[in-house]
Amino acid sequence: MTIDKVQEAIYALDGLIEESQHQMSRDEYDRLGFIISDALEDFEELKKIKEQMNKPLFTTEELWDFEYHLAKIILPGLISFKDKSLGHPGNITQEEWEEILDKMIWSFNEKANGEPSRPKDIREAIDGFYYKKLQEGFELFGLWYQNLWY
Repeated sequence: MTIDKVQEAIYALDGLIEESQHQMSRDEYDRLGFIISDALEDFEELKKIKEQMNKPLFTTEELWDFEYHLAKIILPGLISFKDKSLGHPGNITQEEWEEILDKMIWSFNEKANGEPSRPKDIREAIDGFYYKKLQEGFELFGLWYQNLWY
């Protein structure tokens, strides 16, 4: 049942209650009035949420270069996580964990800032150390994703 249909049913119920008011005590009538009023407010809120859900979460420009957009979101989170981290996964040392986080941060920083360290010669960038290092940070992010909790 859609929100509009539920709202229509509530209005119909309100009309029936209005017609049969003489058969109810004043307290019963008031209580039903409050229930209907609360339900209508809830449905108005649901309508607003539904409208927001229909709006795109990301602009076309953000989706066009989504990896860049996500890097801008993830980078500050990783930096804060590292700064506030109180521990490390049990199967590695704190030093190893910080090295892993540094590699993730380096890769997301590169992506978020337009890859400023990328070699100018594209062949060197693709074949060389740069993209391997960049990819390593992203792979570590995926590998250790479930350990990114505070």
